[in-house]
Amino acid sequence: MGRNLARAPKANVMFGALLHAADRLRQGEELTELEELLLGSLQGALGDEEVRSGAGPTGSR
Repeated sequence: MGRNLARAPKANVMFGALLHAADRLRQGEELTELEELLLGSLQGALGDEEVRSGAGPTGSR
């Protein structure tokens, strides 16, 4: 994954926005439309509880 991100600078920006959105969600802040869209994809893959807790698929941060 790291090599793919290194080759796609635009993807790095979106990945950063996704991480920022997940942190804002965890803190209970109101999300923007873009953040909601990005998190919708992540929640579909990991589940709402994992996204809100900040844990990855292995349960670690």
